[in-house]
Amino acid sequence: MEELSRCLSAGSLLIHSEKSVPAPNLRAVLLTRLTQYRTQRRLPERDSSDFSLEQAQEETAQEALSVVEGIQRILDQDDGSSKEDTPGEVPLIGTRDISQLRTLLSIIFKWGTEPLLAHIQVVWPSRGDNHALSGSKILDVDNASQSYVKLTSMTRRLLSLLFPRGVHGTMPQTLITTTLLNRHTTDFLRPGIVLGWVPKALSTESFSAVDDLRPFIMRIMSMYEHCNKGFLELIAAPLSLPPSQTIASLGAIMSSSPPPPQHVHKSCASLLSRQLMRPNGVRGLFAAVFGDGESEEAPLEKLLHVAQVLGAVPSVVTAEVRLGYYPERIISYRHRNISAQSSHV
Repeated sequence: MEELSRCLSAGSLLIHSEKSVPAPNLRAVLLTRLTQYRTQRRLPERDSSDFSLEQAQEETAQEALSVVEGIQRILDQDDGSSKEDTPGEVPLIGTRDISQLRTLLSIIFKWGTEPLLAHIQVVWPSRGDNHALSGSKILDVDNASQSYVKLTSMTRRLLSLLFPRGVHGTMPQTLITTTLLNRHTTDFLRPGIVLGWVPKALSTESFSAVDDLRPFIMRIMSMYEHCNKGFLELIAAPLSLPPSQTIASLGAIMSSSPPPPQHVHKSCASLLSRQLMRPNGVRGLFAAVFGDGESEEAPLEKLLHVAQVLGAVPSVVTAEVRLGYYPERIISYRHRNISAQSSHV
């Protein structure tokens, strides 16, 4: 409990400033917070006076990840004997702590993985580039190789939050795990796919495929349980992702602006095909595109989009299998909707 309090206290220093310490701009605020944080954690002093705003933000994201790792480890150890079930004991995580953890996770992605990803993506040809995948068309971008190393490290650490016992191990039943799965699926899938699916034609010594990420991404993409539970049920039940969530995340990556590298778009399309073949996969596509509402009228644009996705022959199955599978799922989906609407009449 004492170690957890220290971690939470250190994390608060990264997102809150002492009222008695004025600062002229965000860069100064972040550097002051980092100094206070390092002092509290008894870390070696570091001269950051020449840090740019972007460097200060990246450093904050790295330290935020360190804090979250420490808290996840403590909560995971306590999972088998939660003090919340012991009369008279104070719950491990309070409402304010939950808000703080969510802020730290947002910082990790917004100031950490996203800028690093934006810096390295430009080295690869994007979708629509006539020279894409025609040999090693790698652009020379300043410090991109360093960003690649940093992003690889952060992505591995993020996936280790979900799989501390390896790709086949159980996932920690903690608030951090559920927050990552419910709020940040796209955020950690994006760098995992970008780094893990680099084709041989684009692989170089500085920008090689990070093959060890692929099993973790595939594990996440194959969590079959239909997850429509509340928070307390999620804590007690095996963690999972509904097809609608993974399909929506893949679609967000494919349609992001600026366009993703071509190998990322192609990999997402292949993974999307796999998702459609999962139980409730077609239903998940409808939920991702149309939402969970029961509106009888759907915009033509969305209908065409669904038709385009279903009409594309998945790379993992033959056209014959697809034609036998999709109509059955569509009819089943429509039957459920009609039955649900009839029950409300």
